[in-house]
Amino acid sequence: MAHDLRNFPPGSLVEVTCRTIQGRQLLRPSRELNETVYGVLGRAVEKYPVGIVSFIYLPTYGHLLLLPEDAEALARFLGFLNGNLSKRIGRLHDWRGPIWDGRYHPVVVSDEPEAQVARLKHLIGQAVQEGLVARPEDWPGPSSIPQLLRGGPVRGVWFDRTAE
Repeated sequence: MAHDLRNFPPGSLVEVTCRTIQGRQLLRPSRELNETVYGVLGRAVEKYPVGIVSFIYLPTYGHLLLLPEDAEALARFLGFLNGNLSKRIGRLHDWRGPIWDGRYHPVVVSDEPEAQVARLKHLIGQAVQEGLVARPEDWPGPSSIPQLLRGGPVRGVWFDRTAE
């Protein structure tokens, strides 16, 4: 159920999808891409009051379940995340311009536990539904699936290009 994202209740679970421009496979898994996504996500979480419940990046889109403090925190978090991913992933592919097809698409998830579990299952099953792997844990790209199955934090390295 979609809500007005300017006035969603504190603690709301928000589902966000970000698609690549022209459906290009700019998010294909590789060591460099995975490190880039993990590093930028980690830095975004340090900077903005947004919790990450789960995420997965498939070749043509990223899908996240987030717990933002408020609508402004969500907008700043996603602006930082997508802006930095666009620049860094563009460098990996020698791609000029944005990698995203317009704005991200956020939806506030119902506060009913069944709806939230359903959205989490949907996100976790994306690589299987797309026919990319047989089991969710087989996905080699950036995702929170290993941590959801085994526990522990997702780790990434932020490289400050300003200091470069």
